[in-house]
Amino acid sequence: MAVSGAVPSVKRPQEELVLVTINENDDARGIIQFNVTRTSQGVVEVYEGIEMMRLPLSRARGRYRDVSVSWQAIPDSASAQDFQPHSGEVHFLDGQGEATIDIKIIDDTLPEYHESFSVQLLEAKGGAELGKDRYVVINILKNDSPNGHFGFADMQKSVLESEKAGDPNGVVHFDVVRSQGSQGDVLVSWELDNAAAADLQPLGGNLTFKEGETLKRITLQTLPDNTLEGEEHFTLALVSVTNNADISPTRGKATVVIQANHGASGVIAILPGYRSVIIAEPSTDYDGTANIVIGRGVGRYAVITVTWQLTPRDAEFVEASGTVTLDDLQENATIVIQAVDDLKPEQRQVYTLSLVSVTGGAVISTIGGGNKARVTMAASDYPHGLFQFGEPEKVYVPEDAPQLSVPVMRDQGTVGQVVVQYNTVQATAIADVDFRQVSGTLTFGPGEDRQNILIAIQQDQDPEGDEEFVIKLSSVQLIIPANNNYTKIIAGQSLDMPPAMGLMTNKTIVIERNDNAEGTIEFAAEAINFIVREESDVAYIPVIRRGGTFGRVGVTYTSRSITARPNGIDYYLDDGELIFSDGVAMATINVSLVDDAEREVDESLEIMLMRVSGGAKLGALQVAMVTIPQSDYPYGKIGFSGPTAIIIPNPSAARALTFTMQRNEGLTGRQTVRWRLLGPNSDTPVDSTEDISYRNTIPRGMITFEEEELGFHDIELVVNPYTGPEVEKRFILVAYNVKGRPGSAEISPTAGNVTLTVLKHGHPNGIVKFVGSALQPLNVVEPSRNDVPIHLTLPISRREGTAGTIEVHWRVESLNSDTADIEPYEGVTVIRDGERNGQIVVKVLPDDIGEMEEKFTVLLTGVEGGAELDTRDNRSFFTIKANDDPHGVFSISTEAQSVIVTPDLKRQVHLNFTRHQGAFGLVRVTYNIVYNQGRFTQQNSRRRKAQRGVTYVPRSGSVMFQNGQQEVIDNIDITSDVQLDLESYFSINLTDVTYLGVDETIPPRLQPGKTVALAYVPQQAANSQVGFLHSMVTANEITNEAILTINRWGSYGEVETSWVSGLPRGALPKGLTMGIVSPQADRVIMYNGVSSVNVSVMLLPKSSSAEVFAAQVVAVNARTGGPAQVRQDSSIVKVDPYGVVQFAPQSRDVSITEEDGELKLSVHRAYGSFGRIRVSYQTWESTATSNHDYESIANGVLIMDQGVILATISVNIRADTEPETDEVFYVNITKVEIVPTPSRNDVSPRVSQLSAVAMVTILGSNDAYGVLSFRTPETSVRESNDGTTRTALLQIQRKGGVHGRIQATVRTIGGGEPWQNSTIRNSERTGLTEAMASVHTARATAGDQFDYLPISHTIVFEPGEEVKTVDITILDDPFPEPDEVFFCLHY
Repeated sequence: MAVSGAVPSVKRPQEELVLVTINENDDARGIIQFNVTRTSQGVVEVYEGIEMMRLPLSRARGRYRDVSVSWQAIPDSASAQDFQPHSGEVHFLDGQGEATIDIKIIDDTLPEYHESFSVQLLEAKGGAELGKDRYVVINILKNDSPNGHFGFADMQKSVLESEKAGDPNGVVHFDVVRSQGSQGDVLVSWELDNAAAADLQPLGGNLTFKEGETLKRITLQTLPDNTLEGEEHFTLALVSVTNNADISPTRGKATVVIQANHGASGVIAILPGYRSVIIAEPSTDYDGTANIVIGRGVGRYAVITVTWQLTPRDAEFVEASGTVTLDDLQENATIVIQAVDDLKPEQRQVYTLSLVSVTGGAVISTIGGGNKARVTMAASDYPHGLFQFGEPEKVYVPEDAPQLSVPVMRDQGTVGQVVVQYNTVQATAIADVDFRQVSGTLTFGPGEDRQNILIAIQQDQDPEGDEEFVIKLSSVQLIIPANNNYTKIIAGQSLDMPPAMGLMTNKTIVIERNDNAEGTIEFAAEAINFIVREESDVAYIPVIRRGGTFGRVGVTYTSRSITARPNGIDYYLDDGELIFSDGVAMATINVSLVDDAEREVDESLEIMLMRVSGGAKLGALQVAMVTIPQSDYPYGKIGFSGPTAIIIPNPSAARALTFTMQRNEGLTGRQTVRWRLLGPNSDTPVDSTEDISYRNTIPRGMITFEEEELGFHDIELVVNPYTGPEVEKRFILVAYNVKGRPGSAEISPTAGNVTLTVLKHGHPNGIVKFVGSALQPLNVVEPSRNDVPIHLTLPISRREGTAGTIEVHWRVESLNSDTADIEPYEGVTVIRDGERNGQIVVKVLPDDIGEMEEKFTVLLTGVEGGAELDTRDNRSFFTIKANDDPHGVFSISTEAQSVIVTPDLKRQVHLNFTRHQGAFGLVRVTYNIVYNQGRFTQQNSRRRKAQRGVTYVPRSGSVMFQNGQQEVIDNIDITSDVQLDLESYFSINLTDVTYLGVDETIPPRLQPGKTVALAYVPQQAANSQVGFLHSMVTANEITNEAILTINRWGSYGEVETSWVSGLPRGALPKGLTMGIVSPQADRVIMYNGVSSVNVSVMLLPKSSSAEVFAAQVVAVNARTGGPAQVRQDSSIVKVDPYGVVQFAPQSRDVSITEEDGELKLSVHRAYGSFGRIRVSYQTWESTATSNHDYESIANGVLIMDQGVILATISVNIRADTEPETDEVFYVNITKVEIVPTPSRNDVSPRVSQLSAVAMVTILGSNDAYGVLSFRTPETSVRESNDGTTRTALLQIQRKGGVHGRIQATVRTIGGGEPWQNSTIRNSERTGLTEAMASVHTARATAGDQFDYLPISHTIVFEPGEEVKTVDITILDDPFPEPDEVFFCLHY
């Protein structure tokens, strides 16, 4: 690094780099050791039949580069002939972590007992290290027995479970084979594992092999049972042999497999609770998944795989199909479907998840819809729109603009009709002054994505800067469709998504500055003649900005010296610019002043304003005169020498005092100064010699200092003696009015006056104390709340002197009360000069707060004005007696009482007693309580008595109020299992109140009219009356699903409710049939505290039948908590009983020609057909024009009687001769109502949200796109005869309509063109072949060496274009030829 400022350089090129290598570390090439599994004896066991033994090696830590390890096998009881090889080397490749040492165990025929050898790792190579586990012992188990080696011939067999005892299909045989030697007799014992006890027999046995025998059989029989079981596996083992024989280590065990029972793999169905699920796109709090749980019923055996799929298949799910696997014994599995988070606005959509196939022996249920689930995808991405203002966030408009149009955008979806509410809010712009305040709504129809708000801008003549107001979008409301479901279901999301407001719901409108908004700049009036002393250091010269203060403006200035010297001698000020920020109306030009020691006379300078910027104007006051008055006393400083404050006692004899006036600093000129005495105790000149005299006259005079005189002049004053008690008096001796030539001296600012204080004599101002009634203790009764305060008057007096006005300070204190009961609690009483007596007035304030006796002390705390306080009579006492029921007034109110349910489901009456007024002492309140059925109201004052013989609560009780306690709670247990009706009540009556203390002053009492209260039984504590919450509900038009809400009035305890579909017997109107509801019946359980349960049903309507869909609650069973019953007035619910009016499917998208003349549309009444209804409809024009293309209908009406489900709307179509393309208009069903109109509207009847609009297309007519033809059917052209080409111009004209963009192909034909045959064959034009055949003139030949150039062109007519021209090139040749012809075709 360069430290001297030079640039470093490279002295030896190519050597400016260094290669840094970090060496291998942390056992990068690994630690190699055995990784074998040993027996409890620490050895590895093998047998001869294994052929190849593999000993695992591991390479721990690093695996870098190729390494190897050498090993050696060491014989022990096993000889070198029992295994091979005996040594070797194992290689690990770069990155390899595991390897094996492979040793072959030699299988001979010699009978051998246990033999062993060992394997040892010798050396790691290639940089690796050996680990701790380097040595392993191998045991070769006993083998080649001469008495036999016993094992099973088959390692596994399967068998069916017996259907009955002795079933031959339940028998299985296992052969035991004796290999190697067969000497001697051997007894072989076998057994089944204990788990087979209930499934197989026998569970064990013996086989006797005689010498030379090599095969025996074990026969097993399966046992029948009634348990559905899957495939079962049991172990059959040879457990012992005699005569020193061996059991094969590999074939000494076999497996018995009992095959699964039929149906054991299960019947696959979607669990009932998952047959209707809701899913939504992912959000911050929701992952966008839904779970559908499938079960396999009773059979749970074997591994099965179920395939599922979603329909309709679209891109809304991550996977529209898939599989789920259930392991053996697994009862349930979950299908997880994942919604795609896209940005498409989408309404609610219903999908079906179907179970389509299953493996593993299971079957899919087809009962009760168990193989399908209804998946409802919630709406997303605002299908009804996201409403906000467009960019920019601020709009600037001049004040003289008459009107402003602000667009409101509808982003995302444009489905439905939405109303947006807006209003303006003033900011710096004032409503109805700067702009016209507006508020209102915008209505967006289907597909409409933009509306405008119009605002008037108002002009004035006031200078104004930029002013702002705001347009706010305050709310949005969906009008159509009107039946969206916004109930929160998933992580705050609902099935349907309402329209919403976007991020930019506020638009700021800026009315640009106007009317001299920047203002006029000039000096302030006080700056025109500005005086500033040299000692001020800085002179702040004010510059003002009149009128507007908008924006940042500036003014330049310069200065001119008059007598003051610039450049730091007397002042310093450079030319510059003064800046006014936005909104600033005043600034200062700052002149730096030089405070020197030089004696100077008045000096001055001028400051001039020059040019303004930023749009401001320059005013009239453009010049300021700045004067620096004389400094450093050029003509002298005059003042008094010595102390400036003198205090003397009041003399008993006349006393002379001498005061000296002196002149210092500058001595130029003769100076005359006047002096005078001010006082006593005022700033007015003394006008008598009563207290002080000067040469026996009034103390005042004049002193003259001559030119260059630096001296002293004495003033002798005489203080007269006291003649009696006198107050303290203050006098001021002042110098003033200096005059001189050529200039005047100045009075010293610190020594220009002297204060003389003559102390008082005696007690002229008096000694203050309480007198009269104030010295006797007073007892006061506190006034009532509505009375006026009581005034306590406490007299005070001053003895001895009464001179001067004095102020007596006092304060009220209390040991057992605060001072809130009186006012003021401190104050000042004034006794005027010459007066002896005064009074302290304390107000005792009225209130209605209960209080015990309160004692107060009034203290005199101080006095101003020279008086003193008496040392004895400076306190006064008074007492406020006990008042306002200090022990309390007791009441009970209905609002504070309740009936509650505890966490352990006990019911209690929650009593709340209140103590008003005072809260002193211990008080007992007693009460009675009784239960009444039926709500007590003014209209129903008759009370239904409770059931006789039933004890609901104890009939009486009492509560204790402790000292200071104002509220007491008492919870009374209600007898279990009694019936409490909703809004029945307990009546509580206060009977007595007793004070239990010793200092009773005013006895406690009960508050009149507040001794009785009612505790109503609420929803959560009442026994249940169960019915439907609504008498009418609506169906989902897409899914035919309806939600029935079973409600209970009173949610205490647990109830089971049974409901069935249909109406009660005899309730179905004549001519109507009962619609099918699935399920047709069910039961629901409502647990304690649950007030309602939603039941989802599916309607199966028949479009050709007049139906009624209904359900009824038929029974209620109370499982806990006392009795329950059906609520008869709410036991029935009907689904859309008056119908959903819609266009029939064939009438929703209709095409018609003008010639048809009349359009007929079928109106269908879906679901219910109760009652007589009136259907209103109207036409809406789109591209078809009303009363031109069709006859407009503004207020069409249809009447549909009860049971009528179809009606017809007719619209006349008008024919004309104009060429027209397809034109569209709509017919809207706008309203449906019951006839006669009921007093209260309900959910039925209603207009369909899906099919209330019919789109009618009037098909194009009168050749709307035109008819093409050649303008002349024949044309002639000559060859040039000079070797050049000529052109034949053919015009194709478009007659009739000229709508749209059309194209046609133009081809020559007849001259041997390559397309001639196919064109003739494929042409649909009639007469083409005949026309060619009818012309007998010689044919021209197409080609560049013949008569004309063939063409095959596409011509395009744009909308409105009527003529196109095609050029055909005619060639010249030297051959004599007759007339030759060819054809030109367009199609």
